[in-house]
Amino acid sequence: MTGLMALLQHLFKIKILKIIILSGTAALALSFAGNDLVNFIGVFMAGLNSYQFAGEYIAQGGNLDNLYMSRLSEAVNVDWRFLLGSGIVMVLSLWFNKKSRSVTKTEVNLSRQGEGLEQFSSIGASRSLVRNALNIGRFINFIAPQKVKDFIETTLVNYVRNFHGGNGNFTGRPGMGA
Repeated sequence: MTGLMALLQHLFKIKILKIIILSGTAALALSFAGNDLVNFIGVFMAGLNSYQFAGEYIAQGGNLDNLYMSRLSEAVNVDWRFLLGSGIVMVLSLWFNKKSRSVTKTEVNLSRQGEGLEQFSSIGASRSLVRNALNIGRFINFIAPQKVKDFIETTLVNYVRNFHGGNGNFTGRPGMGA
């Protein structure tokens, strides 16, 4: 998969981050879709199962006044056509829903790394917080002895090498890595 992404990025100049965000979103959507499908069709299927169970009970000569629904606590076998039909209805409602399209557009735009028109701009408090954190980091870097900086860098490099299985690929700062 990594080779395919590298090929798409270098040969075809495709922004793979968009592909990664969309595939991750699709995977998450599919994981929720199973639960949503059950919630969407479950009540109908329970009602249909109750109706069929009652019909079988009456066909055997039973009286509805004496019918217990204990059979409904068992696993329900669902006809695949009901699931397919309800899945199609769900997909079509998501496809034609303007709000779901805007959510996907927002996710793709948030994955953009370069400059561009921001849909959500930062507020002054967050910019100030980031600026102050960077200034504190610069100040600590300025006052820290070189020996302490070397120790921290060595510790980080060793941690990253162990974390990445010994290959030392760490692109956080220039000069670090294998």
